[in-house]
Amino acid sequence: MEKRISIIVPIYNVGSYLKQCIESILGQTYPYIDVILVDDGSTDNSGKVCDKYAQCNDNIRVIHKENGGLIRARYTGLCSASTEYVLFVDGDDWIISDTCLQFMEAANRYSPDIVISGWTEYWSDNHYRSHMDIGYEEGFYNKEDIRNKILGTMLWDEKINKPGIGSAVWGKLLKREQMIAQYERLKNQTFFYGEDTAVIYPYILNSNSVYLAHRANYFYRQKTEAEHAKTFSGEYFFRDICTLYYYLRDQFKDAHMLLKQLDFYYMSIANRRRRSYFNKEYFAAYLFPFDQVRKGARIAIYGAGKVGKQFYEQLEQTGYCILKLWVDINVRQYHEVKVHPIESILEHEVDYVIIANSSLEMSQKIKENLIVMGVDKQKIIMGCRKPLMLEG
Repeated sequence: MEKRISIIVPIYNVGSYLKQCIESILGQTYPYIDVILVDDGSTDNSGKVCDKYAQCNDNIRVIHKENGGLIRARYTGLCSASTEYVLFVDGDDWIISDTCLQFMEAANRYSPDIVISGWTEYWSDNHYRSHMDIGYEEGFYNKEDIRNKILGTMLWDEKINKPGIGSAVWGKLLKREQMIAQYERLKNQTFFYGEDTAVIYPYILNSNSVYLAHRANYFYRQKTEAEHAKTFSGEYFFRDICTLYYYLRDQFKDAHMLLKQLDFYYMSIANRRRRSYFNKEYFAAYLFPFDQVRKGARIAIYGAGKVGKQFYEQLEQTGYCILKLWVDINVRQYHEVKVHPIESILEHEVDYVIIANSSLEMSQKIKENLIVMGVDKQKIIMGCRKPLMLEG
């Protein structure tokens, strides 16, 4: 007996695109499909479009709910489904006709916890880009294979300077019970950025098997330049991405290979903020050592150059620490913060002194000089990580 699949579509004000999305689902060559349309409090015609399709198709169910965000919309769909496998499709995207057939062939043969395929970035009929080869060999991976062949580059592959596996929840065949468990962990979390990332990487980490397919089944509609800029130019941008960062650090506490990748992933997101300024002047290549400094600690930053400025910007956005003092060889003014002489460190009570210098050799010399000055070496942190180099 063939397995059924539930396709869950979270919907919020995508009325102009929704018909194409639903038609692509109804046009699947795999016949055993349940469709759950979750109208997350839309204020346009999205809800009416959903109801119209449900009236004509017995396998479509519509859930109208108050607006609660993407996580709650997807969770509502998961709880309403009854099949072993689910597939998420966003309301402004669509899938090719044999997507479910290809996914379920792998599911029926191997019963993997997740099937991952490629996708197509879509701007217009004349402008799109397909990602079919996701960077790993096509086929089935057991638990040992996942640990040895996938986890080492899943979140960030330093050779290509991007994630080995895309963070999206959409376009992947997933086991419903395991997804519910992932969303249950998010009950007390509020994400303003990276909802998919918070789910999919812990899901793979805890999976016993994966099937990877070199196909581009999913069409992902791209945001306009203005919409993209708005996403990354918000006042609380760094606070929002830090919420994701700390959640994933907790999820990866027993998977040390992923912690380093997480730092690079965080920096890649921070770098995207420069696009919101429509220039390349803002380049957050250096990550403040959040993992070595407790929240709310009193700190001094040593260094007011490129690294120090980026540390300051990240602290200003997150409010993670209390900046008691900023010192440098050259006394100067940065924004409304005065940069003091180095000797001023001895006049202030701080929990940490963060060395903000891109040279490991120079940072070590600074640390030695601070110890000679009388600063407790336990308080000194060489904060600079390897810089993230991105194209463009």
